[in-house]
Amino acid sequence: MKFLLQVFSNNLIMSNYKELNMQMKKKKIVRKIVMVVLLISTAFLVCSIVKNPFGEHDVMLALAITAGFIALEKEEKEEKDK
Repeated sequence: MKFLLQVFSNNLIMSNYKELNMQMKKKKIVRKIVMVVLLISTAFLVCSIVKNPFGEHDVMLALAITAGFIALEKEEKEEKDK
């Protein structure tokens, strides 16, 4: 009986570990996708400024990019603190 309980608890621990590992992988994939989108948006903004330095530029895009990078950094720091 004791052996069966130990096997059951080990299986439960391993399944929880696998589930947690899968969640971490998904979070890393989402973080990478967000980073790519932010980098593409930054490149677009820089190109538009280089092509027309004295023209009118989208300030909301610049604010959204900045907010995205700040949120990504904040989430990364929170994960490191855990």
